[in-house]
Amino acid sequence: MFGLSSDFMVAGALQLEEDGSYVLELDDFIFQPEQLDMTKPNVVTQSGDPAKIVADFVPRDIIGTLDDKRPVTLFGALMQGSMLLFSSIKQSFRGSMTLIGAHLRGERDLVGGIRWTWLLPAMVKFESGESPDSVVGSIPGELKAWRHERGMGFQFTAARATPLQTLRNEVQHSSGQLLGLWTAQKVPGVAHTEVLIEERWHLLTVQSDDSAPLARGTFMPVQDLSQSMFAAWIPLAHKVEPFPYILNGLSKTLQLDAQVLATGLEGLHRRLYEPRVRFNEVSSRAVERASREARHAGVKALLQEGFTDEERAHTVFSETLRHLNQITYQDRVLELLERVHEIVPSLFGPDLRQWVGMVKKIRNHQSHQLVIRFDEPSFAIYYVAVESCRWAMVLRILLELSPEYDFEAKLARSDRFSYALANIDREELWEGFSALSDFRARQKQ
Repeated sequence: MFGLSSDFMVAGALQLEEDGSYVLELDDFIFQPEQLDMTKPNVVTQSGDPAKIVADFVPRDIIGTLDDKRPVTLFGALMQGSMLLFSSIKQSFRGSMTLIGAHLRGERDLVGGIRWTWLLPAMVKFESGESPDSVVGSIPGELKAWRHERGMGFQFTAARATPLQTLRNEVQHSSGQLLGLWTAQKVPGVAHTEVLIEERWHLLTVQSDDSAPLARGTFMPVQDLSQSMFAAWIPLAHKVEPFPYILNGLSKTLQLDAQVLATGLEGLHRRLYEPRVRFNEVSSRAVERASREARHAGVKALLQEGFTDEERAHTVFSETLRHLNQITYQDRVLELLERVHEIVPSLFGPDLRQWVGMVKKIRNHQSHQLVIRFDEPSFAIYYVAVESCRWAMVLRILLELSPEYDFEAKLARSDRFSYALANIDREELWEGFSALSDFRARQKQ
């Protein structure tokens, strides 16, 4: 029996597919489709009104009871169009997430925790002791390693009831992003998920396109990740979103990736550093007074030159001077990447400031669409910018997570990183300089 609420339920058959999706076939309507007019006996007419059609096909959460009396929740059920053939008065739905054993009103309903596994190499343990690690931040709780017959993962118990959607996105999914950053591989699919509801764990089945296991990798060793690192990652991931997702899922469209990463450098700085000002020797009021005087002086000069729209002149000067006391893009990127440059200066070519200037130019050109032709020299510049930006941002985030980890020694043994430097050299952007040769020479010092 199934319905949108327990007040009205109809009989039906639920089929759980091997990929984690479901198909629900009902013997009657659980809601009256808006696009159908059934007011006349034995006559059904269909409306072509887009508003009514969209209303009918909006995702719905359906609850049900199985033959063995177990409750089930079907999230995001999409009505299928086949019922509009009117061979019989039935409805069918498809969806991608099922909870067996409990009823929830939707993904925003509160639950007590979530636990899951990935398919990982055998040497991965995660355990840092028998006791769980505390997770602080906006989603407080406790995290401990958890093993299931379908892989290795974690169990997160929330300090307070939290929406299921929040736990899936900001705990489970964000934890997977760390695996992608750390190993420089595709984020592995989740193999098994359970949800804590009223002190009992219930199976949550989610459709997955890829549950391939994570390989051992040649960037940072996956076996170096620990339970405590994931506990620290959860609040950090919330702080630096959406950059882990961007870095793990670049579009492979060179100009788009270049723009996203070039602007992302500034955004990542804003997330990791407290706001700073240019004129820190004086008060903010002093800077405001100086800006106001500059605006009045500028407007006066324009009026003396014959410009007549005084109000517009004030508006333009106000907009121009609004960011007067904010540090520049270049200052932000230099501060953000200082620690990465200390570890691996070879990534940025012969001069970090020149590298920042190159990336800033790309950001401006793409944001304002100043580039008309995208020829071979442009391709080389953009490729180098994308490769170096990506690795720089990955390393900067990982340094924030684990500042004491010996990234320099691990990079020296990373084939994946050496290949990245070799690919940068292939573009021959920096005459007389090889990123890979410089990197190797520094390892011998």
